[in-house]
Amino acid sequence: MMMHIGSPECDFVDKIAKETFKVLNKLSPSEFRGLPGIESRMMELEKLIAFEETGCVRIVGVLGMAGIGKTTVADCVYKQNYNRFDGYCFLANVQNESKLHGLDHLQRKLLRKLLDEENLDVGAPEGAHEAFKDRLRNKKLFIVLDDVANENQLRNLIGGAGQELYREGTRIVITTSNKKLLEKVVNETYVKLTVLNLKKCSRLMHLPTTLCKLKSLKELLLSGCSKLESFPDINEDMESLEILLMDDTAIKQTPRKMDMSNLKLFSFGGSKVHDLACLELLPFSGCSRLSDMYLTDCNLYKLPDSFSCLSLLQTLCLSRNNIKNLPGSIKKLHHLKSLYLKHCQNLVSLPVLPSNLQYLDAHGCISLETVAKPMTLLVVAERNQSTFVFTDCFKLNRDAQESIVAHTQLKSQILGNGSIQLNHKGLVSEPLASVSFPGNDLPLWFRHQRMGSSMETHLPPHWCDDKFIGLSLCVVVSFKDYVDKTNRFSVICKCKFRNEDGDCISFTCNLGGWKEQCGSSSSREEEPRKLTSDHVFISYNNCFHAKKSHDLNRCCNTTASFKFFVTDGVAKRKLDCCEVVKCGMSLLYAPDENDCRLQGLQESSLEKAVSGKETETAVDEAVVSKRGRFCIPEELLNGKRIKKEISFADCDCSVLSYI
Repeated sequence: MMMHIGSPECDFVDKIAKETFKVLNKLSPSEFRGLPGIESRMMELEKLIAFEETGCVRIVGVLGMAGIGKTTVADCVYKQNYNRFDGYCFLANVQNESKLHGLDHLQRKLLRKLLDEENLDVGAPEGAHEAFKDRLRNKKLFIVLDDVANENQLRNLIGGAGQELYREGTRIVITTSNKKLLEKVVNETYVKLTVLNLKKCSRLMHLPTTLCKLKSLKELLLSGCSKLESFPDINEDMESLEILLMDDTAIKQTPRKMDMSNLKLFSFGGSKVHDLACLELLPFSGCSRLSDMYLTDCNLYKLPDSFSCLSLLQTLCLSRNNIKNLPGSIKKLHHLKSLYLKHCQNLVSLPVLPSNLQYLDAHGCISLETVAKPMTLLVVAERNQSTFVFTDCFKLNRDAQESIVAHTQLKSQILGNGSIQLNHKGLVSEPLASVSFPGNDLPLWFRHQRMGSSMETHLPPHWCDDKFIGLSLCVVVSFKDYVDKTNRFSVICKCKFRNEDGDCISFTCNLGGWKEQCGSSSSREEEPRKLTSDHVFISYNNCFHAKKSHDLNRCCNTTASFKFFVTDGVAKRKLDCCEVVKCGMSLLYAPDENDCRLQGLQESSLEKAVSGKETETAVDEAVVSKRGRFCIPEELLNGKRIKKEISFADCDCSVLSYI
């Protein structure tokens, strides 16, 4: 049967097709995967819209600057929920469409969609909503007006009477960048300004100079915007901004002012600034709460002394830069815990570092020759464990290596002694302090040494007295074209102590290694650590659990065995491309009361002892206790420098006891 256009049969079929299309639309799930953070934002907006409350009309505003994602989140919420309503319409690009086609056109489009009548004669725009009031109130509607710029647009689209025109249960969402527009008409406003994610926007070349007006913005993500050439001056405090990621951009000139009083994380990796003064142009004085800064591969040649104004900084990544020296003021960063200097190939020396530094990674600093004496200013109240990594630092001279080891010794002594005073007798899996550097010889003061990866020895009869802290362990690891693909590496020792009564205790010690890469926010992967030569790993481990209470101060014949191996630190797999070729062990004790007291030591005394500010004094041979342990005389702890002892340099900080 042939149907003519305009005939009742044709209209009937057309109506069926439309109804079928509606049903299929309702049955088709919307796909929101791949849109970063969209689900959480949808939930926030849906909570304000309150779809379940059917006894009222609600108008909700979505406020934010252009390009921030207002339309996206509103569109997703619309697609997810329009099937709850009798009529619905998403009117996109109101501002642009009104300029192109006029407001009358948009009003007709909206009313025809809501009332489901394509050829509806709307009549005069001024009275259109009043004319169709009864029909509008007969339906529960869902309306989204996208990018509304002014009151005239709003009045023409939803009517001058506002909520009174609509049935209870109706929801109207308005997206706009005009805050004043929303003040008189909405029930709630969703400020879609917490996160502005522009990652990998390859066409973005500039940001608006009014960026500082985004007072509610918490995160600004610009990583991978490869054509972004400039960042505007922030002349007004962006007091809510906490995260600013600018990795891998084309920014070559940094702004003159960055007023971001609450900024906590700043990343600028891979952004090649041209000015040799580099960070002197970054006005960080306005970022007093900054805790994490990543400046990997930024063509930096120096840091200004004013860098120390970042007093709350905890993580600093300066890897792959051209820095020759760090400013002496870096020691003032008392909260700094992690410092990354990997592949700073021009770095020649290190100054005194912050006292609370826990992790230093200087891998691949091939020009590094010297370190400060002391490396950090330690205090008696020290509570932080530390790992210092100097892999592939081939120019480290003997004096620097000895200073590094001596500093690590002193730190472990303070930590261990503090554990005794606080009666911490449990197992501490991580070392009190550890260090690694190129080399193939064990320090001579390791009394028990063997070739290979295992050793067994008989301990002295009185090894387990109340001064026992733990073990000092050392290995030489031979690397054969090793490529670290997991960014983790550990040297592990399995220890077993068996006494003459047959009692046995087994435990594991970690000699350290590395456990994390420089935490850049950039999507590009960091180059794996590659090692091809021998390296020394030294650790000081708390091992109170290795003795039993009934063994204290009792003569006890004990045999100790140690097996060393290396793992990737993740799956605890043994690695084939590197092996332990030498190993060593010494028992670690707190100083005897008549030898080296630390208990009454004041912080200032210790700082003088290791700072080198006191005059040198000659000392006699080290006192040998009943166990044959070496102890440094009390003069060291009274603020006087040791000239030389046990093969260490003239500012030796070793107040440890060994056997």
